Amino acid sequence: MVVAETLAGARDAAEAIDVEYEPLPAVTEASDAIAAGAPQLFDHISGNIVFDWDNDMGDAKATDAAFAKAAHVVALELINNRVVVNSMEPRNAVADYDPQSGRSTLYTATQGPHFVRDPLAELVLKMPKDMLRLITPNVGGGFGMKAFVYPEHALVVWASRKLKRPVKWQEDRSEAFISDNQGRDHAARAELALDENGRFLGLRVSILANLGAYLSPLALSFRLARPILSLGSMRSGPSTSMLKAYVPIPCRSAPIVVPVAPRPHICSSVWSMRPHATSA
Repeated sequence: MVVAETLAGARDAAEAIDVEYEPLPAVTEASDAIAAGAPQLFDHISGNIVFDWDNDMGDAKATDAAFAKAAHVVALELINNRVVVNSMEPRNAVADYDPQSGRSTLYTATQGPHFVRDPLAELVLKMPKDMLRLITPNVGGGFGMKAFVYPEHALVVWASRKLKRPVKWQEDRSEAFISDNQGRDHAARAELALDENGRFLGLRVSILANLGAYLSPLALSFRLARPILSLGSMRSGPSTSMLKAYVPIPCRSAPIVVPVAPRPHICSSVWSMRPHATSA
């Protein structure tokens, strides 16, 4: 971490740091990450797969039986591309420290002050949460992306306590594209079984959902599990009944495979569940 009196001074100091990187083989697409012989992102994650669920919320046996007796089967390949929030107002953080009370104050544009303050204080900074005050001024664009703890929150609070003076950080556009929570990045194959009269017998949706390089706070809940359930309408919720509301289907199956790949992590951002449910 570099702290300076001016932005130009901080950038000059950062550019003076000489880092040697060892290039490693890598793939970024989920389908490539699970292919045989693909570079392993982590030694302890075999095949780069961190989550492989046959989705017991559905009925795989009944769905397979429906397809076995179907007169017609239609299939559709769907790509729900990765998205960057790219809010007009990038993230920011300003921290101040009161040495008399030992209390820190963090000003940052977040969508949930307590949702950020509590884990930041107790889990990251290892301090009582009443010793960290978080103030959220105008937020600007958020779309879910600004609702979580980021490394810069902890760094400015730590630096202000270390230096006993205010410390400010302001994200630029290039940083936002590689460090903000991103969304979607699903590949799906949807198959529909029909009888000779065109009546729907069963729906089977196989999902490949890129997690990114690391697990985010709500990756499996908001970005992965709920959209999959949405496609099968197997559970009620804010968007999980979409398909069922339009088309009654006797049985459904929606298995999901979640690999890791060296890309920014996926979390709740940009209408986290609905696009997956409606894209089919």
